[in-house]
Amino acid sequence: LCFRSLNTLDTKSAIELLPLITPSIHLYKSTLRCAAQTGNLELYNLSWPHIEEKSSDLAEKLFSWTLQVLAKSSPPNSVLDHICNSPDKYRIFLSIYHYEQLAKH
Repeated sequence: LCFRSLNTLDTKSAIELLPLITPSIHLYKSTLRCAAQTGNLELYNLSWPHIEEKSSDLAEKLFSWTLQVLAKSSPPNSVLDHICNSPDKYRIFLSIYHYEQLAKH
């Protein structure tokens, strides 16, 4: 049910169900994807630290999702601050496409 909630962007149900599920990198990835699509900072905070800790390769690839969360939920300068304060290994995965998508928000 938790994955279904995340897939349907039902953030309220997902947040309630997350503590009941065994944590996995797949769960954290799905949670971050939902956060990116909805701009939900609570889901972001529940997933991103675990992704960074457990899989630096995946964190590098999903860094743009963190920017989408911030673009939808925070002041514009917070996105730029996040980019500037991030390791080079994360920024390398950003492309012009990502910047164009962020500019829409």
